[in-house]
Amino acid sequence: MDIGFIGLGNMGFHMARRLVEAGHRLTVTDTRPEAVERLTRLGAKAAATLTRLELRRLDAQAVSLVASRRDRDGVLSATA
Repeated sequence: MDIGFIGLGNMGFHMARRLVEAGHRLTVTDTRPEAVERLTRLGAKAAATLTRLELRRLDAQAVSLVASRRDRDGVLSATA
């Protein structure tokens, strides 16, 4: 399954890691490059921006955010 994952914080990183370990093809993005790098070392692909994530071409998307309303609204408007 091709999955896009947005948000690699305390919860999101571990959720994404488990998806990679289960054999799913994961494309990830986060505001912190070091979080993306950790997942790419495990086999995920990096997407530099939400637009590059190409959500419409994926089988599923996951979002893990605990953020301000502005951050949340920005992510949700970019994925609509």
